[in-house]
Amino acid sequence: MDIKDPILEVDSLNTHIFLKEGVARVVNGVSFQIARGGVLGLVGESGSGKSMTALSILGVVPFPGEVVSGEVKLNGRDLLSISSDELRKIRGNEISIIFQDAVASLNPVLSVGDQMVEGITVHLDATKRDAEKMSLHLLGQVGLPDPERIMRGYPFQLSGGMAQRVMMAMAVALSPRVLIADEPTSNLDVTLQAELLYRLRMLRQEYDTAVLLITHDMGVVAGTADAVAVMYAGSLVEYSGTRTIFERPAHPYTWALLQAVPRLDSPFSTLRPLTGSPPDPMEMPVECPFLPRCPKASSKCRTSPMPPLVEFEEGHKVACYNPIEPQR
Repeated sequence: MDIKDPILEVDSLNTHIFLKEGVARVVNGVSFQIARGGVLGLVGESGSGKSMTALSILGVVPFPGEVVSGEVKLNGRDLLSISSDELRKIRGNEISIIFQDAVASLNPVLSVGDQMVEGITVHLDATKRDAEKMSLHLLGQVGLPDPERIMRGYPFQLSGGMAQRVMMAMAVALSPRVLIADEPTSNLDVTLQAELLYRLRMLRQEYDTAVLLITHDMGVVAGTADAVAVMYAGSLVEYSGTRTIFERPAHPYTWALLQAVPRLDSPFSTLRPLTGSPPDPMEMPVECPFLPRCPKASSKCRTSPMPPLVEFEEGHKVACYNPIEPQR
């Protein structure tokens, strides 16, 4: 799904983890684009490579992992070809992330206020007093009551929802062009999930920030994303607009994900869980990695290499030799 003027372009991204036992291929040729102010939902099972894709974009893949090839362009500038010092200036300033485990992502020995002020003064020509005022404003924006008390407090004194909102405030402090939200609603009850997603939409509208929303929750994607990229075993298997993905899924894996989602309009329908497990990234097959679990597998699937991600219909890409034909 090509975008006329994308703010973030990921092209043929490959990330490997080099272990004594061998090489784990965790991100395999991933390509997508996000428009200014747009939201792309990156979905898939746990372990499909979503978070590693985010870390690869930011250039913070933990050792012994390494981005081995590909391009990540932010406003036309390849982040993988610049120096670490240049990239450090861009992170937080032009591209930010909300990590999945918010409490663990905060420094336990520094107050919330100290951490926010430090992040602002490092990137902006602002005094400590100005940074404190900005921090108080941001904490209020994300719906935290009594921002002064939050600023004085430490991460262990925050609930999961409060810590997640602190992370959101820190992520948007410098009005980044791109915000990566890695499972921002995980481990939160539905009320807090709805509030966080509302705050995310408001912040997106105010700053015209592009959002990469990483999740395994298809309901969150349906209500938030403009487009969806479906990831399986480190590769994108389907990529299209959100409505198209939900109404006309073409890849059997996408169809299986949707069948496993409870629906209010079909309260008596039986959920169809996806049986089996994804392949070991250290033993990635040459053919389609979904082959052992696929109900539509044919002899071509068993004798051919991994199908490329190609246009199935206008604005709808799928990597499958036997895609599900849309109902006309």
